[in-house]
Amino acid sequence: MPVTLKTFVDRFGLRVLAGESLTDRRVRWVHVSELSDPSPYLRGGELLLLAGTNLLDTPDRWAAYARALSDAGVSGVGFGVAPVHDTVPPSLVDACRAHDLPLLEIPPTLPFESVGELLHAEMLAGEMATMRRLTEAQRDLTGAATGPSALRTTLRRLASHVDGWALMVDRNRDRSWSGGSPRLDEAARTALNRVCAGTGPASASVTASDQHVLVHWIPGPLPSGYALAVGTQAPLDMTGRAVVAVAASVLPLLLTAPADSWATGEIAALVVDAALSPDQDLGEGAARLLKTAEDRWRVVHCLPSPTGQRDHPADGRAAASLLHTPFVSVTPGTVLAICPAEVDLGTILPEVRRTGWLSGASRVYPWAGLRTAAREAAGAARLAVRRGAPVRADDAPAGIFAVVDPETSHAWAESVLRSLRAGRTGDDADLLTTLRAWLAQHGNWDRTANDLGIHRNSVRNRISQISRLLGRDLGDAHTRMELWFALHWAEEPPAP
Repeated sequence: MPVTLKTFVDRFGLRVLAGESLTDRRVRWVHVSELSDPSPYLRGGELLLLAGTNLLDTPDRWAAYARALSDAGVSGVGFGVAPVHDTVPPSLVDACRAHDLPLLEIPPTLPFESVGELLHAEMLAGEMATMRRLTEAQRDLTGAATGPSALRTTLRRLASHVDGWALMVDRNRDRSWSGGSPRLDEAARTALNRVCAGTGPASASVTASDQHVLVHWIPGPLPSGYALAVGTQAPLDMTGRAVVAVAASVLPLLLTAPADSWATGEIAALVVDAALSPDQDLGEGAARLLKTAEDRWRVVHCLPSPTGQRDHPADGRAAASLLHTPFVSVTPGTVLAICPAEVDLGTILPEVRRTGWLSGASRVYPWAGLRTAAREAAGAARLAVRRGAPVRADDAPAGIFAVVDPETSHAWAESVLRSLRAGRTGDDADLLTTLRAWLAQHGNWDRTANDLGIHRNSVRNRISQISRLLGRDLGDAHTRMELWFALHWAEEPPAP
């Protein structure tokens, strides 16, 4: 929402002495000046604050002052009463009324700095609202692109986000898809045909009395002839244009995708494979799709959960549909996705887990760093399988457990503890439990005994027996380190 004079009037309870009907004027900046003529230093759109320290209180001086500010495009004037003037000079009130210049009375209890702080807070809140709107639209559009009837659903969502209509045309095959209720007049049709006839990026805008139409060229299967038209009652702001740009980057993928199963489409898999494989070059088309204005991506690597697959078959389509991106590759045992950085993985990855898959997500990279991101995501996915929960590389360091192969580490741990287990005639759980507790307490007999609820002499006897069965000196720090890792890796099943 724009910041207007009314924002200050309502927030601070200010009196409007002139221009009462003009308080909807937008305020671009708050400026303080006591110059007799500050207009050479103004750009327009300011709320100018003064206390009248350098101006003679005469009708002629105030008239010249108001005229200069009006000519400079000032949105309004705020006059601070006290300590120079006990009231706003009547001549200034008359001059502002004569020049349709809003005049606000600033009480002595309101510092000028507070007025500037309010503008900053409102502008910041507006920027945050804009970011939320764009993020939500991006998530919604990429989500629509992975669901049923992806092309038509994406256009309907786009029309909703811009509060208008959207039309996608393929002139060569004389077909179209729409969202909302498209209205094309002669000028809009001409612009649409001209953009469709092009062979490279182009756009056009048409303004009529009752609507504004923006046309984007869309790359697609040869022969070319694709374009997206978006119509709205009011001109699109910067955020609205960014939303259209998001849709324009997704739609080319949907032109050749299966109508109801884009998440497993061959084109999506090819884009992902080309972007992430060290043996392939990223084609010009895929590069154009991935090298967006934001150019901030994460790679998500999903592996079947050892426990979750008992309830959910190893079918990655359900997991892929949750990732809110068209760039998904599903193969037996793996789901690989390239997601916009703004996608809320904190919410999505737990949902993916419920479908029987555990996910590892990379940090944010530009498209040129996606292969590094893929390696990072793969390591995070292996750690996720070990932990039984999703892992994001930028939330916590993955540590040694992400770089050690799970199957190899599990086999090694079993070999280290095999002699310990084989040497027992009964249940070996008490020895393993004692060893873990003793290592966790750094070899302290009393604290280990307290943790286990047994006598310290029993702890000594068990540790002595463990040392004998393993043939190792448990006083050696290297031995203790190996045994600690062996206990950890032995209790977890190897990753698939």
